[in-house]
Amino acid sequence: MPRSLVQDEQHHIDHQRNMTPGNANDLMEQTEDGQLESIPAPFVAHALKRLAPTYFDNQEYADCELRLEDGHFLWANEFFLTFSSKYFVQVLESKHDEDELHPDLCITTHNNVSLFVITLPIDPLHRRILRDMMFAVYRQEHFRWLQQLNPAQFVIATQIMETLGFT
Repeated sequence: MPRSLVQDEQHHIDHQRNMTPGNANDLMEQTEDGQLESIPAPFVAHALKRLAPTYFDNQEYADCELRLEDGHFLWANEFFLTFSSKYFVQVLESKHDEDELHPDLCITTHNNVSLFVITLPIDPLHRRILRDMMFAVYRQEHFRWLQQLNPAQFVIATQIMETLGFT
C-alpha cells in the first residue's frame, strides 16, 4: 500500500536527520573561490534515472540511498536503483536473504525501513566528467563547459549528455 505524502515527507525528514555527518543529500562542489555549491539531489537522481530507465522499479522497494564513490549520498524516494549501462556497468542481483546480497549493496533498517546503499562503479575519468557536467547543466553553462574539454573528454561528455537528454 503506497505511503501518504505526509508519511513520505516525515520519512524524508527522519532519513536526513539520520545521515552520517559529512555526507549530504545534495551533490556538493567547492567553487574556485572556496564556496560550497550544491545540486539538489532530485535533479541528480532524475538525471541518473534517465541514464538507466529500465532498471528503476518503484514497486519492489520503498526507499534507496545512492552513494557516489566520492562519498556523497543521494536519496531517491520510491526507487530501487540497479544500474547497467555503458557508464554504470554493474548490475546488483539483490535477494531478500542478507547472506546472498551483493557486497556493494548494504541494507540498514531504521524504524523498519530498509535503505539500499549502492556504490556506483564509475571509473575516475567518467565520474569527474559526470560530476562536472551535472554542475555545468545545473548552472546552464554546459555549452561553454563543453568547449573547454579536450577531444577525448568531449566525446565522453557528449555521449553522457545525449543519454541524459541535455543536448
